[in-house]
Amino acid sequence: KGGETGVRSVRSVRGQAIFEAEKNGYWNMELLTAALGRAPGELDKKVLLDGNRPFFLIDYRDGFKASVCMVPVKPAFSFACKLKGDDRARGSEFRLQIGAPYYHFAYLVKAIEHMVATGVPAYPAERTVLTSVVLNAAMRSLAQDGASIATPELDLAYQPTDWAPAPGLPPRPRDW
Repeated sequence: KGGETGVRSVRSVRGQAIFEAEKNGYWNMELLTAALGRAPGELDKKVLLDGNRPFFLIDYRDGFKASVCMVPVKPAFSFACKLKGDDRARGSEFRLQIGAPYYHFAYLVKAIEHMVATGVPAYPAERTVLTSVVLNAAMRSLAQDGASIATPELDLAYQPTDWAPAPGLPPRPRDW
């Protein structure tokens, strides 16, 4: 509600710090299970939580906490959340095509095409700044043994747009 407010800091955790992050509300097993349930194939949660795979913890300026767990699941990214007023964990996936022509970029190309054709960006440029800086901070934290990386450059706000960047699956190539 009210739009994006920015990100205060990002840090990486491994090992026991993953479980401390769970206690501090960055993630929970129900959401992790929902996300993994959408990923193709089976992944033993013990492998995930063995301490070798980093979790990236994101502190938003409005108090929201998020985490990204680096799991070797191919060919997809998965996501889980709980919607306001609903206690069920919901999972989703974003499939990737392994190998050319990388159809998973089809809707990004549509967004670029939209901007070129209309002169109006499909979504706010701040969104790209936010995701790029969060990723950079996550990698810097990982390289600095889990240091918290402040992101003062992400003291930004924007409103999301109604433009649907991916209103469905792109055509499915034979190798999906």
